[in-house]
Amino acid sequence: MSAILAVCGTAFCAMVSDGRMVEEPITDGKIKVLTDALPKVRKLNRNVLVGFAGDAVAAAQIINKLDEYDVQYMTLEKA
Repeated sequence: MSAILAVCGTAFCAMVSDGRMVEEPITDGKIKVLTDALPKVRKLNRNVLVGFAGDAVAAAQIINKLDEYDVQYMTLEKA
């Protein structure tokens, strides 16, 4: 399970997450931790923060696609 939390106000937004990545499938009820330092939150620009949970490969693909675009002026309405 991933934990991602965002707290936003009129002039700020803070977003944090855990960093744990485990090997799947979990067998014999034993969880194998691959890392506790996986970045799950990314700042695209001053208006947009993105948090990822679940499939790490899919998240990496999304991040790579976002890197292809000029996100400097992206807002939630344009996303």
